[in-house]
Amino acid sequence: RNKITSGLYIANPRDGMAEVIKESARLLFSNQIYNDALIYIRLALMLKPNDEEAISLLANYQEVHENWQEAINLYDKINKDSDLYENSQVNKAGALYRSGDKKGAKKMLLAITETTKDKYIPLVTLADLLRRDNEFKEAVEIYTKVLDYIDKKNSSSWAIFFARGISFERSGEWKKAEADFLDALELYPNQPEVMNYLAYSWIEHNQNLKKATE
Repeated sequence: RNKITSGLYIANPRDGMAEVIKESARLLFSNQIYNDALIYIRLALMLKPNDEEAISLLANYQEVHENWQEAINLYDKINKDSDLYENSQVNKAGALYRSGDKKGAKKMLLAITETTKDKYIPLVTLADLLRRDNEFKEAVEIYTKVLDYIDKKNSSSWAIFFARGISFERSGEWKKAEADFLDALELYPNQPEVMNYLAYSWIEHNQNLKKATE
């Protein structure tokens, strides 16, 4: 009781109920049961209107449904002193990009890179956006910057080599792409997406056909 009254996150029964409903919403959302998740998010926000986790979940919902401006407006409600603020700004930039303000989104993500410790997060977001928008050469530049901020030997870094490899391949720089795919497989042997992309590319280039078959 003393802890509750001293100002912990759940200060009263109403907050407790909001928390339970919000976590139910999160589970539904993670299982892509979006309409039911929306009902629970709205209920949680009725009980606790300023719950930033619920607001962030609602913004995610709007992004899934490509309601970019609604998502942006919700991310703007996250306070600067919140633990969720930095992530919300990265997500906001992604929504800005998809809404058509590509220049503003790039500027925002690069600005976040200057102020955050985890510089790779906004950079990966930007590189992924550029790659999906067929801006492969610029994506290569950003992925290369990402590699300056992460442990290249960590197994999880395979995804960056793979994404940069795709960007190289689409830019017509096959040898560089092949090197990245092989680096990705060294970090994560038998990763199916990488094996599929590399094998298909070998076939397209009429080389290493035996390896490609394997």
